[in-house]
Amino acid sequence: MRSSKLLPIFFGFLLAILFSLVLDRGLGTLGFPAEPTQIAHPANFSETRSTLDFSYHFQTNSQGIRYPEIPIEKPRGERRVVVVGDSFTEGWGVESDKVFTTLLENNFSTPDNITRFINCGLSGTAPLQYARILFQVCLNYHPDAVLIVLYSNDVVGTPVGATPEQIDQIEIKRTGLDNLLHTLWPHAYTIISNFSKQSDLPTDIVAETAEVARAKGIPEEEITNWVNSLPPEIVTAVNAGEFNGYILTRGLLQQDHWVQSLAIESKEAEERFQAMISILNATIARLQKQNIEVGVILIPSPFQYNPAYGAIWAETGTEIRSEWLTEPTELEQRMEVWATTQNVPYLDLTPHFRSIAQASPDILYNYPLDGHWTAESHRVAADEIARWLTTWYFQ
Repeated sequence: MRSSKLLPIFFGFLLAILFSLVLDRGLGTLGFPAEPTQIAHPANFSETRSTLDFSYHFQTNSQGIRYPEIPIEKPRGERRVVVVGDSFTEGWGVESDKVFTTLLENNFSTPDNITRFINCGLSGTAPLQYARILFQVCLNYHPDAVLIVLYSNDVVGTPVGATPEQIDQIEIKRTGLDNLLHTLWPHAYTIISNFSKQSDLPTDIVAETAEVARAKGIPEEEITNWVNSLPPEIVTAVNAGEFNGYILTRGLLQQDHWVQSLAIESKEAEERFQAMISILNATIARLQKQNIEVGVILIPSPFQYNPAYGAIWAETGTEIRSEWLTEPTELEQRMEVWATTQNVPYLDLTPHFRSIAQASPDILYNYPLDGHWTAESHRVAADEIARWLTTWYFQ
């Protein structure tokens, strides 16, 4: 008798499981990924991002990129240019219609001759991740050309020992319940994982950073001096998710962050640079093999053209050099030589930004605290990139 009462419950539970499995596969057909990796943003994601410097709306399409929904298959006669890079390419801090990729699209596209600049920028990444999102997501759009947009800290952002083989090697280790849940409901698992990462904010940036510093053997006196240098209102903002704590932590954990990025003075920085170059070479070779044209752009840090920016970095311990404002850095010189050797169309935006910043010093080109481009800088970059593109691509 008891078993007969339990039977409907059992079948109801079984049907619920089967329905959830079908629903999860349906999420896959809608474009939701099955892996919670930072290959791209979460698909169909939308939020308002607010910091001490700005507030803007951020939204992704079904492929997890900040670009309107369009057919994957390219219509006849349409030209597509995929643009990969980090947060500057993604357009951190500005509305999507103000990002330089959108401005380029508006400039080159007409109703009779559609040209798309598909924004595949991904915040917090470097060339290895640029290649991953390019080959695993954005080449699905069948681009005619690709622009690789480097930022001035991409050397430090490249892992020591990174190789081109890692572009296609993404290993995720799961055990126990995590492995079971992902096996049964991979798409739902990924959605939950990605959203949990979005909310994984520090609760006490000072305590957490000090703990990491002690583990690295940094003297207590140095930690205390760093804590005393922190503006209290900025610390509060970091803990509330309204400011990038990375800017503060470098002054204790990696004071030479920008020195190694721009001057490449240590053995480790040299290894990172060579790894970055190997990844760029492999990426370009793969694109050329597919008859996809490719160009490379270098975005300067604000330390290289904006004398009004950088106080908070210096005050909290990061080394910033005044000569970067006027003299070509080691990175700039090396990238120029590399581009010439590889015969790759190359644009270093540093001289242009130095020129416009000197001509109009009162214009806000970077957010005062965050340091990312304002809408004005995106406009300046779009104008210069458009001019450059007409010299080799839109001829």
